[in-house]
Amino acid sequence: MIFEVDNKKVFASDAGQDIDKNKATIVLLHGSGLSHIVWSLTEQYLSNQNYNVVAIDLPGHGNSEGNCLKSIEEI
Repeated sequence: MIFEVDNKKVFASDAGQDIDKNKATIVLLHGSGLSHIVWSLTEQYLSNQNYNVVAIDLPGHGNSEGNCLKSIEEI
């Protein structure tokens, strides 16, 4: 899925599932220099355990636009 934050496109993987408002949602964030792909197996496992799972590409990483954030505080 793609959404916008501060006029920049942000990519988030949803494990190939639509968000179900009746399920709890888990948001996964990657580390510096990585992307949502590091969570692929975890996404599938949690999705199979009946959770909504969203793995977000932070700015400048993976499929998200923007410059990389330079500190934990900016993230």
